[in-house]
Amino acid sequence: NNVLAKFNLLPDGTNPLLCCSGEEICKLVDEINHQRFAMLLDTAHLKVSAASLGLDLAEEVDKVKQSVKAIHHSDNNGLVDNNQTISNDYWFADYMPEYTNATHVLEVRNISLSQIKQQTDLLKSFMNTHKPVF
Repeated sequence: NNVLAKFNLLPDGTNPLLCCSGEEICKLVDEINHQRFAMLLDTAHLKVSAASLGLDLAEEVDKVKQSVKAIHHSDNNGLVDNNQTISNDYWFADYMPEYTNATHVLEVRNISLSQIKQQTDLLKSFMNTHKPVF
């Protein structure tokens, strides 16, 4: 899923990028229609794109959930994707138990080995302690 920040919108408000919404992603997956074609969901991209397009995050996750085979995890302020660390209030935490079979990738910048360990432990805890929202 591509990231669409508000500054990327065309002057008329049109989205010039491909696969920023669940609808576009589903259309592409349906069109390709191959068992080996799947989605890497970037949670930070989705947070920014949903905010820029005025979309509901829960609805967007629900639209693409069947196609997701891998997930990039990082967070941001919803305006730009700057690969910040996740925290206890990570917006995607409640969805984690639904993705136990997915490949999970921590995609954060400029952190130490001990912070990487803390981040991966936090991701693991989300798998076990949050209730699915689907």
